[in-house]
Amino acid sequence: NYPLTKNCLEFYRQYKDKYECERGRTKHGALANILLCLEKAVEDDQKVSGKCQAEMFDLRQQLMDDYSINPEIVAKCDVEIESHCRNGEEKGGKTIDC
Repeated sequence: NYPLTKNCLEFYRQYKDKYECERGRTKHGALANILLCLEKAVEDDQKVSGKCQAEMFDLRQQLMDDYSINPEIVAKCDVEIESHCRNGEEKGGKTIDC
């Protein structure tokens, strides 16, 4: 997700140690972990740009709409999804069924 990385990586690097953020072991796991980390920072009134917050919102919506799965599950189960689900994350709630 280039827009998220472009607009948010600076903030993730700034807050990852403070909030003990994990990195994720797959592409989707990494994105979900970045999202969760920055959501913690925003909840804690830390500075995160409006562009980054817009990308965070878009990513959360995409995960929920496309995969019927929340970022918390992707962040903690990325390797299991990748190895046990035929095509990784699938649309229509199939990832949860898997």
